Amino acid sequence: MFGENPGPADMDMKFWLAYILSTFVINIVGLNLLIAVIGDNYAKVTERLNAIDCKSRLESIMKVERNIQKTDYAVANDSSRQYLHVIKYFADVESED
Repeated sequence: MFGENPGPADMDMKFWLAYILSTFVINIVGLNLLIAVIGDNYAKVTERLNAIDCKSRLESIMKVERNIQKTDYAVANDSSRQYLHVIKYFADVESED
C-alpha cells in the first residue's frame, strides 16, 4: 500500500471513505502551505521595494551630478561649492477633487 492505490476488493466502504477524505485533506493542506509561502515572499519583496526605488533614484541623481561637475568648468574650478541632495519618498496620495 506504500505509494500504490488499493484495489476495490482490498477495502470495504469505511476504508474507502477514509482514503478519499484523507486524500482531499492532504491536497488542501498542501495548497494552503504553498499559498502561505508565496504570500510571505510577496510581503518581503514589497517591503524592500520602496528602499530599492529610492536607492536607484539616488544613483541616477549622483550620475547627473557627476556629469554636471565635469562639464561646468566654473563650478569645477570652485571647490567651495558643495551640494546636498535630499530625497524623500511620498506614498501615492489620492487627490481631493
